[in-house]
Amino acid sequence: MGLYNYRNEKISLLFSDGNLIDYMTPVENIMSALSITNSKHAGSKRYAMDLLSQVGVENSFLKRVVADLSLEQRQLIALVRALAVDAPIILADNPTEKLDTAAAQRLLTAFAAAAHEWKKTVIISTDSEELASRADVRIKFQDHHFVTEKLSSPQSTK
Repeated sequence: MGLYNYRNEKISLLFSDGNLIDYMTPVENIMSALSITNSKHAGSKRYAMDLLSQVGVENSFLKRVVADLSLEQRQLIALVRALAVDAPIILADNPTEKLDTAAAQRLLTAFAAAAHEWKKTVIISTDSEELASRADVRIKFQDHHFVTEKLSSPQSTK
């Protein structure tokens, strides 16, 4: 139970498919996460709507169920869900894997904001060199060892 509580309070997960509840609206998905994690913002529909607006989810999408939205929109909503809860760490499993280049760039900009403006620790697993090059710190598994590289000029703020 200790690990469950730790994960619930400290870590938000984001998967390549968004892992949202398809029959709910974006706001309902975020509200459910706020409720489950006992966030200080639990029950605040305005908070959920404001966050969605901040990452560029258009108001016209807020009343649609997420099953009817594009993968990019679903990923943005999943990121908002991860931001909305009070967890300081976001773990993202290959979030740009199924996105086209332009959509991946927009999502990466949102991740950079999560790290720099929201002061979240964002850990992204990826095979994409382009995505990795935008990180502040890159950790690679090379020759049976982990190699850490602090990028001298982080491109994640672009």
